[in-house]
Amino acid sequence: MDLELKFDFHLGDLLTDLPVASDMKLKNLTANGLRGAAFAISQCTRFSGAPGQGNCTNSEFQIKNVVIEGLSGTSKSTRVASLQCSAIAPCTNITISDTTLHLENGTLANGYLCGNVENAAGFECNGVPCVGGSATGEC
Repeated sequence: MDLELKFDFHLGDLLTDLPVASDMKLKNLTANGLRGAAFAISQCTRFSGAPGQGNCTNSEFQIKNVVIEGLSGTSKSTRVASLQCSAIAPCTNITISDTTLHLENGTLANGYLCGNVENAAGFECNGVPCVGGSATGEC
């Protein structure tokens, strides 16, 4: 497994700069026995017992320039990715390629749930993520 993470996260001047996480690269990953999507972005994390409904699409935090290259293993979920991003600051330039994640019965996992994702590469969004109180973007 090669893991190269460079988080360009900064708060900066809150009047002019917005928080960003960018330039992340994960390569040659192996995972077995996953229970949910292998990769998840959720900008709507709510904890049990927390008051209110929350707004899941108004975060100004942006995630961009993410490359996930090479994933193999097994999962109980048909979802490779669940990407629930902000409508105000969409996830941009997300690449997921060379995945061979299989269900326990041998079927290839091929679910890519996307909300507010721009310039996706290497995969096709084929569903929408949960927009509600969820720690993983999957309800």
